[in-house]
Amino acid sequence: MPYYHPNFDVRKKFCEVYLPEPAEEVYDIVDRFHEVVDEVIMPLRRDLDGGFGHDQELADVAIAKAMQAVYDFGWPMAILPEELGGPGGVMDSTVTYAMLIEELGRADAGIALDVSLLYWFYSPIKFAGRMDLLEKFGQPLLDGKHHRATMSLTEPAGGTNIDDTTQHGRTIRTIARLDGDEWVINGQKIWPSGASRSDIGYMTLCTTDPNLGEDGIKFIVVPADAEGMTFGKPIDTFGMCCTDTNTEIFYDNVRVPVEYAVTWGTDVRDAHLFKELAVEDKITTPGYVNGCVQTCIEILLDFSRDRLIAGKPMREHSVFVHALGGILTQWTTCRAAYMEVCYQFDHPEKYGMPWERFIYSKAAAVDQVTMMGVRQSLQTIMDLMGSYGSAPEYHVEKYMRDVKQAELWLGGRFRTQMDVMLDYYDYEWAGPKWEPSSK
Repeated sequence: MPYYHPNFDVRKKFCEVYLPEPAEEVYDIVDRFHEVVDEVIMPLRRDLDGGFGHDQELADVAIAKAMQAVYDFGWPMAILPEELGGPGGVMDSTVTYAMLIEELGRADAGIALDVSLLYWFYSPIKFAGRMDLLEKFGQPLLDGKHHRATMSLTEPAGGTNIDDTTQHGRTIRTIARLDGDEWVINGQKIWPSGASRSDIGYMTLCTTDPNLGEDGIKFIVVPADAEGMTFGKPIDTFGMCCTDTNTEIFYDNVRVPVEYAVTWGTDVRDAHLFKELAVEDKITTPGYVNGCVQTCIEILLDFSRDRLIAGKPMREHSVFVHALGGILTQWTTCRAAYMEVCYQFDHPEKYGMPWERFIYSKAAAVDQVTMMGVRQSLQTIMDLMGSYGSAPEYHVEKYMRDVKQAELWLGGRFRTQMDVMLDYYDYEWAGPKWEPSSK
């Protein structure tokens, strides 16, 4: 039988102090989802990676089954407020969301990403208070079927450097021009997750003029079937190679109604929404990579129980005990770190809005400590299992690939470490002056 320990129970590993009330309801929800993951998604892990040959058609069948289980559970509906058909209550909590993401991450980080993309797509709309836009683009979440949405942020020149708050949006080169009652969008993106496969829409980061800095930033919803939006070929990656799709996105005079700008008719700043989105990514991504580590810990404990060295189980040797103690330490403290900042995100009245320096800096620190801990843990697990760890049948090598892919988001390790310092002293980059193309 697979290794089991009570400390893996939902009520043991997730601290009640951070949970919304009633906490027992949260535990019940996450516990039931834990069972869904074990019964439906865990058996699909090899197929979700397309088998040994990374067959996308095989993976798509498995993805459909896995995501249908998530939708049958009713989770994506939680994005919507009660007045639009969402469940409300404890499901309207970043802490609950992070707990569910960690449980889903135990099976597959790419499937967890699929759900997260929906949250990230709708988050700017919700923070801007645009109920009309939320109602229009939120309807697909109510039909119980698998839908996708995309955050269209990164660009060929500098990638996620556009997320660098010290550049103030000056490096964004996807330009939105107002023409009567429409926005006309021209530019190019690369690497957005779900690109070319999303059917709801593309939350597109634009600027009206890079020289305006933060005042020029615009989030505009581009419907999936918008004329003038085209895609390049899928880019092969070594992590989430079948569960995520990354392509170039080309905007060639794409026209959308003026009200599709997320902050249209409000006094909300798009620059604030951009920072909020970065914080939300940094505090929830640690959840599903920590879920990956839990499963690998279980695999290692199971493997070491039957693996003999000098006549006794591998796990009874002191070097193994020492290494596993380090892995469990990181697994436990990483969760404590991201749960704390998720709680603070949910309580802006105490800790400030997510675009303020304190929470932005702390979110970056939590992302970093989690990613470093997870990476070190998986490397140690692979070392302890030797060649067995590299065999697809043991799944560890896939978890390692997926986790590294997640670590590269929003500029990766070094880009994020710069954000940690933002709450401690000022630093600025000299952004280049933008000259419009003559074409």
